[in-house]
Amino acid sequence: MIENEKLRIWVNRIFAFLVGGLLIFLIMNFSVVSNVKNQNEELKKELEESQYGAKRLLDNAKAYFEDKEYVKARETLDTLFEKQPGSNETAEGKKMYTEVQDMIKKEQKKQEERDRKWEAAVGAIQEKWQEEKAAQLREQLEKEMNDTLLDKEWEKAKEEVREKWEEQ
Repeated sequence: MIENEKLRIWVNRIFAFLVGGLLIFLIMNFSVVSNVKNQNEELKKELEESQYGAKRLLDNAKAYFEDKEYVKARETLDTLFEKQPGSNETAEGKKMYTEVQDMIKKEQKKQEERDRKWEAAVGAIQEKWQEEKAAQLREQLEKEMNDTLLDKEWEKAKEEVREKWEEQ
C-alpha cells in the first residue's frame, strides 16, 4: 500500500505539473496571440494611413495635379499602382493618369515652342547685348584712361602749380 500511495502521489504530482504547465502555456499563448493580432491590425491601419496608403497617394497626386506639378503627380500615381495595385483608389488613379500624361505632353510642347522662339530671337538679343556691353566697356575704358592721363599731367604740372601757389 505504501508503494501504491507513493506511486499515486508521484502520478498526482506529475499530473498537477502537466496541468499547471498546460495552463501557463494556454494563458501565455492567448495573451501573446491576441497581442500580436492587435499589433497586426494597428500596423495595417498605419500602412493604410502611411505614405504608401492608397488614399493618401491618390490625394497627393490630386494635389500635385491641381498645383500643375504633373511630373510629381505621375510619379505619385506610379507609386500608387506599384504599392496598392488592388485598391479602389488605383482604379481612380488610372483614370487620372491619362489626364496627367496629356498635361505633361502639353507642357512639353509649350516648352519646345518657347525654345524655338528663343533660338529664333537669340541672335538679335545677343547682338543688342554686345552693343550695350561694348558701349559700357568703352565708357569705362575712357574714364580709366582719362583718370590715368590726368594723373600723369598732374605729376608734370604739380611743381609748376606749387610755385605759383607759393607766390600768392
